[in-house]
Amino acid sequence: MGMAFGPIMIFWFVTLGVLGSLSIAQSPQVLYALNPYYAYHFLTLDPWLSFLTLGSVVLAVTGAKPCTPTWGTSGDSRSG
Repeated sequence: MGMAFGPIMIFWFVTLGVLGSLSIAQSPQVLYALNPYYAYHFLTLDPWLSFLTLGSVVLAVTGAKPCTPTWGTSGDSRSG
């Protein structure tokens, strides 16, 4: 299965890399999002909105964690 799926994954990630690079070349200002100044400014501008945003991020990350043990099993009795 890996021999068939490996080239598909390589193609997928190369395509993502090429399309992402082309998009950044067309709009390099998106790289400003990596500047920590903007994060600091966002956090200090509106503390309540910052609290809600960071809370949402924590819930999204921790909420996805319980799903990981079941990924890939798809009801197969041999998987565990």
